[in-house]
Amino acid sequence: MNEQNATVAAQVSAAEDAENVSLTEMHDLCREYADTFGLMAPLCNKEVDQPLLDKLMETLYPLSSGNENVTRASRLIAGWLSKTWEGALDELRADYTATFIGHRSDGHSAAYPYESTYTSSKRLLMQGARTEVLAIYRSQGLDKQESWRNSEDHVSVEFEFIQRMFVRAANAFKRNDVEHAEFFLTTLRGFVVSHPLAWVPMLASEMRNFAKTDFYRGLSFMLVGYLQLTKQMLDEILGIEEDAQGA
Repeated sequence: MNEQNATVAAQVSAAEDAENVSLTEMHDLCREYADTFGLMAPLCNKEVDQPLLDKLMETLYPLSSGNENVTRASRLIAGWLSKTWEGALDELRADYTATFIGHRSDGHSAAYPYESTYTSSKRLLMQGARTEVLAIYRSQGLDKQESWRNSEDHVSVEFEFIQRMFVRAANAFKRNDVEHAEFFLTTLRGFVVSHPLAWVPMLASEMRNFAKTDFYRGLSFMLVGYLQLTKQMLDEILGIEEDAQGA
């Protein structure tokens, strides 16, 4: 091999290494977001039990994230967890009920975590939003799962879908399949913008009206903050300019 060919070979090798590092970073980033949404989903779907509380205690909460909502959420949640006591689970159970379930059936006694309640004029469940998100799930080969105890437009189900799409993208990056990774992330961005980002901020605002603890107040900011970070991250990966979004 002459000197020129050796130089070219070295450049190609360096380029391949750089690409591999980049794909590895993208895999890790997608897995990180998948884990985050995988943690938030059950927090909106069920009362905190001891295993979940233990997991929350082991979680790192960024006190400086670049997103005001995530930073505020971290301070509230970490602050509450730092003062947990023997009756902490009972307090969380009571506050879960106050925040998400309420005590009346008029649609106004809690922050009901269903998209339909924010997109139908009478705050009714099982409306158009449920049909729309179910069609998106099915388009990705996902039908109703046994773990989905709630309607498909429940925030926990929408977050589980986000988690699954991040996992798919991560797996595609791991096998160097950039084309499919980009497809999954493009589909994910469209879903995030059209659905959770369109109504979860309203849910979060209502959560703060009913929550009694800093834990659930913090969760309200966390839901919005990570949706915002997700859109920002996907825009950067997919090369979507702000002007092109009309936002």
